[in-house]
Amino acid sequence: MLLGVKTRPSADCGSDHQLLNAKVQIRLKRRKTTHSPIRYDVINIPKEFKVEIKNRFLPLIASREEEITPNALWECEIVEIQ
Repeated sequence: MLLGVKTRPSADCGSDHQLLNAKVQIRLKRRKTTHSPIRYDVINIPKEFKVEIKNRFLPLIASREEEITPNALWECEIVEIQ
């Protein structure tokens, strides 16, 4: 909402435009509340899922200890998938 507007023609700004002063009142809208994120019960995760996730990270853990190159690790995973 504009409360007051005034031009300043005497101000020299090196252009043929005139400066403008304005008072503005802003009304902010209330922000809608967002839903809280879904919290999973990590204590009751099935054992099969834990084993599957652990098996996915075993090559990475082994590569840290043995210093396997990324190309060798990639070839190892491709053989396991086929």
